[in-house]
Amino acid sequence: MQDLFAAIETLYSQTTGSPPVHNPFFNALPGGLANTEIPQYPNYPYAVFQLISGVPDHLFTNTTEEALIQFTIIDNSGSSQTICNVFDALDALYDNCVLPTSVYGFLSMLREFQQLLRVDEVEGGFWQYVVQYRVVLQKN
Repeated sequence: MQDLFAAIETLYSQTTGSPPVHNPFFNALPGGLANTEIPQYPNYPYAVFQLISGVPDHLFTNTTEEALIQFTIIDNSGSSQTICNVFDALDALYDNCVLPTSVYGFLSMLREFQQLLRVDEVEGGFWQYVVQYRVVLQKN
């Protein structure tokens, strides 16, 4: 799965053009994207991705790996507009994308679930957007 994590991070930080320009998801996250845990005292909004589950799937003669990857976006603004814009940029980048994997043959990455929540138990509150993608990889 390390190759999958590296592919997610590579797509996130990829630049295009001259001069180099980052994608809208990268630009929408002053706090960045982290794998599993965030740095202490991040800038808002930020996002974390993590592996929720991964299982081998044997179809006839092809062997594939399926994984659920969850992205969690956090924002502390009073309105949901910012976090919804970040979600739109995340979905444009990752839904049905082609991940640059080197160990696996990439088959698909499709959104399966999303939920927007307002968490008010902490001082000031914050918005949390949870998004899950099913990733299917073919073992080489």
